Amino acid sequence: MTTLGALYIYPVKSLGSIKLTETQIFEEGFQYDRLWMIVDELGQCITQREAPILNLIQIKLIDNGFYIYLNDQPKNGFILEHDELLKQKMNVTIWSSEFLTSVSNPIGSVWLSDYLKQKVHLVKMDKNQRIKHTNFYPKPFSINFSDGYPIHIINQASVDDLSNRLGYQIEPLQFRPNIILNNLKAYTEDNINRIQIGNVHFDIIKRCERCIITTLIKNSIQFGKEPLKTLSGYRKSGNAIHFGIYAIAKDDLNPESQHISTNDRIELTISEM
Repeated sequence: MTTLGALYIYPVKSLGSIKLTETQIFEEGFQYDRLWMIVDELGQCITQREAPILNLIQIKLIDNGFYIYLNDQPKNGFILEHDELLKQKMNVTIWSSEFLTSVSNPIGSVWLSDYLKQKVHLVKMDKNQRIKHTNFYPKPFSINFSDGYPIHIINQASVDDLSNRLGYQIEPLQFRPNIILNNLKAYTEDNINRIQIGNVHFDIIKRCERCIITTLIKNSIQFGKEPLKTLSGYRKSGNAIHFGIYAIAKDDLNPESQHISTNDRIELTISEM
């Protein structure tokens, strides 16, 4: 029986992950997932693609929010509160989308500016400010600062198969998933149409196209060749290398929020291969 191996959020886009056993889900994804983002003075998104040293910044859950810190200097960090009272607004751009956001507490912006050695701002998504239109889904939906879709799912068996091909165990978090599925045959996720976790239904939107960020191993700031080189040998379609799938929570139960945990039962609808 397929089970939930783990749930993850990445509160600040391109920074560290937080492992969860349960979470609330909104149309735009897991609660707090990619709710904050780093931008330059022009409002352009900054990620590990442009600044791989962001891979050295970790984050942990605390009572009133998150503590963000350097991996090798745990006392060098700042607190990001859940419920900031924000007034200043800023136009930002992520890929081809431009929209209005709130500027977060200046302490975080100053800390990140010092670390990146350039003036940056930490911004927070305002509800329903970024609306996604795509040919892969029949209606527009709200999204936070994720690259393109609300929830990213990978299959542990597919990670294990890739690891066998590489000759070493790859870290699943290099793919930055929200959900890891266990007890499922490798690459079965390619043919999943719908997932039910507990009482929450998810539609599968499309397969995930992988980028250079997957080649950043833990605590590294150097891009490598793997796993993209190996994946390109058997997971390439056109110019895209696919691994994992994107999903969205349906609003048929509660349009505001829903809830899942790692103890929930999973039911899959899988198309014939």
